[in-house]
Amino acid sequence: MQLEVQHDPEGSRFHVPPEVLDGEPQHKMANMGTVLSYHKVGPRVLDFRSTLVPPHLRGHGMGSELVRQALDWARREGYEVIPSCPFVRAFIEDHPEYQDLVPDES
Repeated sequence: MQLEVQHDPEGSRFHVPPEVLDGEPQHKMANMGTVLSYHKVGPRVLDFRSTLVPPHLRGHGMGSELVRQALDWARREGYEVIPSCPFVRAFIEDHPEYQDLVPDES
């Protein structure tokens, strides 16, 4: 799945623009809620708190790609990630190549 994930640092979130999915225009309401929210809890630590994908878009890899791109960004920027969100936690458990981003005390 090709997603155009955008980072909104002022909103502390990563999101998929509602107008494009797989390069195809979508109805504005189709994926308005596709978002991964985080909170900065330390100078180099982010708490990934929640991931939301609308029910009609679940099961197509959208949430996984959103989390993957957010984790890749965190790695490039030198952040650790606390996976408070159960979906993010499960993604990291299924993809051990991201385990190094999780602080030992998480």
